[in-house]
Amino acid sequence: MQPADFHHLRVRAEAQPQRRVDPTQPVWIFGAGGFGQALASAMRAQGSRVAGFVETMPHSTEVLGLPVLEWSQLQKMHGQADLALGIFNRGTAFDTLLKTAARAGFAAPHMPWTLYEQFGPSLGWRYWLSGRQVLQDRLDRIARVSEGLADAESVQT
Repeated sequence: MQPADFHHLRVRAEAQPQRRVDPTQPVWIFGAGGFGQALASAMRAQGSRVAGFVETMPHSTEVLGLPVLEWSQLQKMHGQADLALGIFNRGTAFDTLLKTAARAGFAAPHMPWTLYEQFGPSLGWRYWLSGRQVLQDRLDRIARVSEGLADAESVQT
């Protein structure tokens, strides 16, 4: 990612409305891996109604006692579901994840940094995750570090 891309991300992020998960409404978590499971536990600890997980290729039918559905199943059963993005890794770009949800007919999910603002006390410290304002304030430094890690050797490791 080039510094100009990070500037574009900042502009997009600042334009996004502040959203919070409504604890009275069921929410599905996109991704049942480590972060998705930690997010489900944190959300439940703070009283949110986690309905289950959705994955593109589920590896099991249940995680943490919650169902794991494919997108087509979720669409048929819960077409207007509220989604939280429980994937936070460098292997898949956020735009790709958002397009996956959109292709299945769902609105953009709650993003990890806004979820962290709401559920951080139960999630605990995450060295790779901060609230939206912290990320926006440090975006220039993040861009420089990203540029320094864009060489072929760094990308492979």
